Amino acid sequence: GNLPASGITLQAIGLTLGGGLCVSSLAVLAFGIAVIWRHKFIAPRCSTRHPNTIWRSRSECYAECKKERESQEQQQQQQNDNTNGTKNDNNNDNNNIELYAHPQDRGNPFFGWIPWTLHLSYDRMLRGIPGTGTRDRGMGGKLLAVNLDAIILFRFHALCLRVTAVVCFICIGIILPLNLTASSDNETTKLTNYGQTTIANIVHQLEASSSNNDSYLDTFLSIFATDQSMPHLIRLYVISFCTWYITYFTLKNIRRDWGENLVLRRGGFFLGGHF
Repeated sequence: GNLPASGITLQAIGLTLGGGLCVSSLAVLAFGIAVIWRHKFIAPRCSTRHPNTIWRSRSECYAECKKERESQEQQQQQQNDNTNGTKNDNNNDNNNIELYAHPQDRGNPFFGWIPWTLHLSYDRMLRGIPGTGTRDRGMGGKLLAVNLDAIILFRFHALCLRVTAVVCFICIGIILPLNLTASSDNETTKLTNYGQTTIANIVHQLEASSSNNDSYLDTFLSIFATDQSMPHLIRLYVISFCTWYITYFTLKNIRRDWGENLVLRRGGFFLGGHF
């Protein structure tokens, strides 16, 4: 008969994931509403600055841009009567305004901050974020900026994002199919449907064949030696190779970021006059 399976199941993971998505949706909704209200608690550093430094609607931003362009066109027309071509080009520009062209354009209040923050460069964040000034409704004065410690933290997050993307691609595209196709006989397995997606599905039959008195060397040889079937050996070695590649990719990126961070530190040290 079927042996009872114990452990985590995909159904339990799905329920947890569904609950997490619901909480995340409520959090994003609450955050978007707070952005629309331009509440100072979501941006404490903007509490003493104009609310436009937190968020400003696109219609308001680009309506102001169009007024400025129209005034510039009128000034150019007064200076030179033969500017028909220039006038037509400016009219075309008014109809094709690029996104984030205005310094205070943050996109929509719910998800617009994601592409807006991604388009900011490290140099821009060090020098100051446009539209976050202390005067002229945020368009003038001292801008909000970050220090080198924050840049190092952002670079670490970018490193984690790159490593996570590579790991997800390898695990979903290579390791997961190897684990799922390891065993076709599910009647005698003690693994749950989640356990069958892990490496335990490959070595499950080895546990039954190996003795409890076997040494670690005997256990290792029983798994990786030639007495096992070739498909299982190929799966195990492919997974091992993927693990080593992930380690190599991570260490290589850490080494590169470490060198670039040292250059940033050295540049900030001399620019600050600390020598």
